Amino acid sequence: MSLRLFAALDIPNGIAERLLPLQKGVGGAKWRPRENLHITLRFFGEVAEPIADDIDGELSTIAESHAPFEIALKGAGTFGGADPHALWMGVTTSEIVEEARGRLRTRGAAGEAQARAARVQAARDDRLPQQRAA
Repeated sequence: MSLRLFAALDIPNGIAERLLPLQKGVGGAKWRPRENLHITLRFFGEVAEPIADDIDGELSTIAESHAPFEIALKGAGTFGGADPHALWMGVTTSEIVEEARGRLRTRGAAGEAQARAARVQAARDDRLPQQRAA
């Protein structure tokens, strides 16, 4: 059996509550509810369960070896090129985020693992305007 897998960090409630009121002003956007807001570190695509277990173990090892850390939202943009389908908010990097991304770089389905920067996907829709803000 395979799983469609990504690694993510939960967003603390206080931060999420500050993001929710900002979710407006983009026609056609289907804004993500609170329970779906997270910081995506890495998308792996379809992976076999043993690989998913290995990834889970690697993430646990990284988390156990680090103290709590801070990151901040920075920039926004869309995925999908000329036909955008998702609106994202970028995040500043931190040592633990970069370590996790580096150690997981080679994991995942061939041709499907994404090396995009860590981000929060805020909305999804096929009619989003293509934009990028720094």
